[in-house]
Amino acid sequence: MYTVIRAFHDLQDGKATKAGMIYHCYEVGDVYPREGLKPSPERIEELSGPHNAQGCPLIATDAAAEATAKLEAAAAEAKTASETKRAPKKTAEKKAEK
Repeated sequence: MYTVIRAFHDLQDGKATKAGMIYHCYEVGDVYPREGLKPSPERIEELSGPHNAQGCPLIATDAAAEATAKLEAAAAEAKTASETKRAPKKTAEKKAEK
């Protein structure tokens, strides 16, 4: 089982309708493959590497997805902390200018 780390429509999992093909949509955090789908090892390799339509990994093993989520959370936290530290300085500078 794999975890979706970047949203995508599975171009090899679709159904024909009057309006055209409708492809299964995976959102970040979803489990891949969906129930009832048995992808080939080649398809797993394609989606977990850069050789797909988006050019970057779309799925990861649960452990890899968890590590990626932790890194992204830490980066977001660092960015927020950096922005918070800068905000008071800017406010103080504006007050000093007045």
